[in-house]
Amino acid sequence: MKLFATKRFYYSIIVLTIVFVASYFFPALFVPVKLVFFAFLVLFFADFMLLFITRGELTCDRELPERFSNGDDNAVVLKINNSYSFDLQVTALDELPTQFQIRDLTIRLTASKGGSRMASYSVRPTERGEYDFGNTNLLAATKISLINRRFMVKHDQT
Repeated sequence: MKLFATKRFYYSIIVLTIVFVASYFFPALFVPVKLVFFAFLVLFFADFMLLFITRGELTCDRELPERFSNGDDNAVVLKINNSYSFDLQVTALDELPTQFQIRDLTIRLTASKGGSRMASYSVRPTERGEYDFGNTNLLAATKISLINRRFMVKHDQT
């Protein structure tokens, strides 16, 4: 399964744990914390159902120039298509050629329901030769944002 927890999920678990421990010393907190915990579970399962049970997927097309110009910035365009019936927060992680030594390229955007969105970045080649681009990983999250669903788009390009 391509499920990843977000920071919001972990922060929620930490806060709930701290308040559960505090409820040992202040028993009046126990019932409200249990209610908040069950609300958290409901939100988690709603987020899961929206991402994994409903129909929809994210696709991506990468547009590259046929040849890169050495020493110049060359634009790389990602066209992300959302076929879900609701908006998604998308994080695109493109696998760049090792020659660029870029390991932290992250593009965050909002993809409208049933629409497409363009994102671009630039690379600057410094030597001649072939540059092999790998897959594009798309992490999709709803507005609840407790979990991410990963879509791996396989489109190796040289």
